[in-house]
Amino acid sequence: MKIFFITILLFVTPKILALDLKKIHDSNQVFFVEVLQIKKCNKYGWCQIKDTDSYVKKQYYKKNSRNELSIKTATYAKTWVYVKKDFLNDKPKLKNCVLFKASKKEKNNIKIGYVKIELIKKCSNVQSSIEKQNENKNKQYKRMRATPIYYRRKKSTEKIFTLFGLGYAVINIDNNINQKELNFGVLDSNALSFDFGIGYKLTPNIFSSINIQNVNFDRADLTNIYATGNYQWSSLTYKPFIGMLLGVSQLKWHSKPVKNNSNNEVESSKKSLYGMQIGANYEIDKNWQLFLKHQFMLLQHKTVIDDKTIEHKNMNILLFGAHYDF
Repeated sequence: MKIFFITILLFVTPKILALDLKKIHDSNQVFFVEVLQIKKCNKYGWCQIKDTDSYVKKQYYKKNSRNELSIKTATYAKTWVYVKKDFLNDKPKLKNCVLFKASKKEKNNIKIGYVKIELIKKCSNVQSSIEKQNENKNKQYKRMRATPIYYRRKKSTEKIFTLFGLGYAVINIDNNINQKELNFGVLDSNALSFDFGIGYKLTPNIFSSINIQNVNFDRADLTNIYATGNYQWSSLTYKPFIGMLLGVSQLKWHSKPVKNNSNNEVESSKKSLYGMQIGANYEIDKNWQLFLKHQFMLLQHKTVIDDKTIEHKNMNILLFGAHYDF
């Protein structure tokens, strides 16, 4: 009978002393009466509790042949349960709080790679408190926004500006006249460009302008009058912008393009102008800004001479200049 009782005791006792794993996560403590089923211990003395991601320090335990740990220390002694510090990788606020609250000893454990669950729990409570405070502030802010505020609008300043620029133009020309019949410089495709305009800033990011532009080729002048609408990234040091162009263009010959043409004059061409521009502004003081921009224009000027044509199709211009804000 005594042998039977001892046998029953040996089988039942480990189950009575077996650790409730959920309780570890809830209490974050392991008490001296408990026996831990472990998965493995690493060379640094950290033992992973079986079926969990939690760890304990081997130095406080003794290990038996069934791969179980029981606490060495006396009555009421306790140790803490840890998790790997990877748990904090995507939680920067929680990580900062844990490092702030950790003792020197716990900071060493964190360096090794293990964080006490109790620290995480404390910081989670702090974080919840902060979030509640922020939520209350947001509610108060929304109530303030709901109250109408009346104020006198300040007179706007530095809205109007003028600009001037010097550029280099390259025009695309299609020609079906024999080049021997053409005067020198008729197919000249490169020229200097002069640009002047006045503009208005609707917002810090949106501005428009009206421009007049003159491009002088060897035997013809090109005059463009156009409006622009632009969007600017004003928060940057170099303020990039992009815009659209719309206007009219006139090509005027100041000498005959063909050598043996019986007509004394060749009619000028007037066409609609479409295009776009991209560039950047740089502020050098309160009123002055420098700019650099590239323009692309569709022109479609066609000069007809004895059923043959010279067509100025499109043009690219690189412009450098300055704005003055009034």
